[in-house]
Amino acid sequence: MTEPSEFIDQIISQFSAWYAPATDIAHATDFLSTAEIVEALTQFNPGAEVDSKLIFDAMTEAGYHYAPAPGKMTFQLKWMIIRNS
Repeated sequence: MTEPSEFIDQIISQFSAWYAPATDIAHATDFLSTAEIVEALTQFNPGAEVDSKLIFDAMTEAGYHYAPAPGKMTFQLKWMIIRNS
């Protein structure tokens, strides 16, 4: 059985094949919240133990940055990402 942190590391590694970290809002092509990532992973693998803290730690360790979502009237932090071409 795969440990939750190993599962998260594998997913972030695969995620990084499609996306790269954006260093600022101007360069980001997409924005995702930690909750959106958790939801996507639990939909993909309903039996997986997906912890928000593990997602946050893995994304940070992989070099991803977060900022307030642009164009929103609320303060919601999202991961800034760039789609790899």
